[in-house]
Amino acid sequence: MTIQNTSNNPKKFEEWLNINKGLIEDLKNRDLTTDDTRTFYERLQASNVFGDSIIIKIDKTVKLKNSRQLIVATVMEPTIEGYQHCTSPISAYSSWTISANVSSSVEVKSDVLYQTTFIPEIHPSKREQLITFDPDTLVPIDLSFNESLKLIGGNALADVASQIYEGDLESVLFSKFVSHNTELIQNSYKEIQEKQEQINTLQQEVSSKEKQLNTQIQEFNTTEKELQKSHKKEILIINRDYQKKVDKLTKRERRLYEILSDIRDESPSQEINEDQDVTIHPWNVETNVSMLQRLFYHNSNQTLYYGTQVIETFLRALQTNTLVILSGPSGTGKSSLINAFADAFQSSTAKVIPVQSSWTDKQDLLGYFNTIEKRYVPTPFLEAILNARESKGLHLICLDEMNLSHVEYYFAELLSARELNIPINLYPKRYRKEAQEIIEEFSEIESPSREDKERYRNAIELDHYPFELSIPKNVRFVGTVNMDHTVKPLSPKVIDRSFILELTYQAADLELKAELNNNPVSGKIEFDLDVFSSDYLSVEEVLDDTHWIVSLSDKLNVIPDAKINSRSEKQISKFLQMGPLSSEGLMNQLVLSKLLPRIHFSSGNEEAMAVCEGLVSDLRLKQLTPSINRFEKMKKGGRYINFFK
Repeated sequence: MTIQNTSNNPKKFEEWLNINKGLIEDLKNRDLTTDDTRTFYERLQASNVFGDSIIIKIDKTVKLKNSRQLIVATVMEPTIEGYQHCTSPISAYSSWTISANVSSSVEVKSDVLYQTTFIPEIHPSKREQLITFDPDTLVPIDLSFNESLKLIGGNALADVASQIYEGDLESVLFSKFVSHNTELIQNSYKEIQEKQEQINTLQQEVSSKEKQLNTQIQEFNTTEKELQKSHKKEILIINRDYQKKVDKLTKRERRLYEILSDIRDESPSQEINEDQDVTIHPWNVETNVSMLQRLFYHNSNQTLYYGTQVIETFLRALQTNTLVILSGPSGTGKSSLINAFADAFQSSTAKVIPVQSSWTDKQDLLGYFNTIEKRYVPTPFLEAILNARESKGLHLICLDEMNLSHVEYYFAELLSARELNIPINLYPKRYRKEAQEIIEEFSEIESPSREDKERYRNAIELDHYPFELSIPKNVRFVGTVNMDHTVKPLSPKVIDRSFILELTYQAADLELKAELNNNPVSGKIEFDLDVFSSDYLSVEEVLDDTHWIVSLSDKLNVIPDAKINSRSEKQISKFLQMGPLSSEGLMNQLVLSKLLPRIHFSSGNEEAMAVCEGLVSDLRLKQLTPSINRFEKMKKGGRYINFFK
């Protein structure tokens, strides 16, 4: 960064800021260095807008350790309307405040104007001030009484005072001040006498209550001693009777009694946790789905029932760490499925976040940084992610009715961060550094002011929120959607990065219901993130099925966004790798989850309809009846062939 000469000769600091707008914007968007503050100083001095010295108003002094003090002041400039605050170059909504760390022997007065030389600020925690002043050059400015009024209240106060009080303004005001304060002192003295009488009355009442309380304490102590004597007597009687019973035991019975007593005494105390009193079932890829179905049915009073295909699809989709979107009418159990999964796994939780129709960007999801108070304003969604860092269990975070607003507006950055395994920036790193410095320096302040304490509290709170958010590996995102005219359609970008699971009303037949009732089970399935995410089959073992699904989409290339790309191909492969290739049910589900939701075209598009009929023929060869029926449903009614109707 170099200093550029300019022919402009600003007379006000605000004019100088406008002339150097490029420099100021550059400084706002970076972590300031010593070179930056020197560049600012040299540009300011070269303009001669302040000359060789600045005018400051002392705001406060703060006592520090080692016989030092911090002088905080506001930069001022003279105008035809009196002395006024200069706007901060970095923050356009506040005054320009600077400070200097000096010896406690330097004496200054608040609300007094001083003239002083200035130099670049090089201290790391104060570089945003840009300059500081030399306390050895502080010279007070002698103001007239009229100028002092302008400093306090501006021209309005000075003009009004001159109109009301004619003549020698200082003498008149001083006389009024003495008269007014004499009356105030007399009134205050009367109030003090009245308060003293009230205090005397209260002291008499307290003394009386204290005597009553002492009497009650004595009575309580006497009763307690009597109860202790009675209790000891009862214990002696019980022990005597117990010993008589032990004496009647045979040698063999007594030996057994001693062994059992030793075992109880030596049993180690176990740490109590939320899963201590429940049965933990081992993780078993072959039986997990049936175990989950039984746990759903018996873990709560709701007797939840879901088909094995729904459970297996949801489980595998979670294992692939892909966004799972649950679609279906209200009442089909979308939220219940999420909560049931969390209840069925060890140390796991579910958090439901209602989406608002007004959401437009990631701040609605993750919160925002308040630059004025320098603190972070979080959301329940962000808190849920941060809580997951302190747990080893599975954390399901559900965006309920996620398509009330455009999903790609508020959730796109999170999807990309999860996919690329990169952090999300919550606020500039320099604010976190500044918060840590405030925390460290607070202990050195001998008598912190209210402002110091508030800055310290904000810094402590900000320290809880990282400037970069990395999504914990034990977090899984789920969304629920209802499809009607009041919601936003899902974009191809969101569909491509999701598993779509359509729920219908679930009901068990009589035979299955009887089987579930006759085989009750409770507890939780053991959860280990590495085991939960590990492959059961190799890529080669699922290659044929993966290629078959991809080849189906290749035939739909005349339909925009219908072709499966490499991202979705990896998701399909991972989905198949998570467990055994049990039946055509998995292929049906992949067609329903990853292929049919991509199809969207006008019913009058004959070319697109022709390739879709070819798709149906391929499905018939595989006998994938549910997928065929679902496509036939897509064709019924409306101007568009679309999965979401």
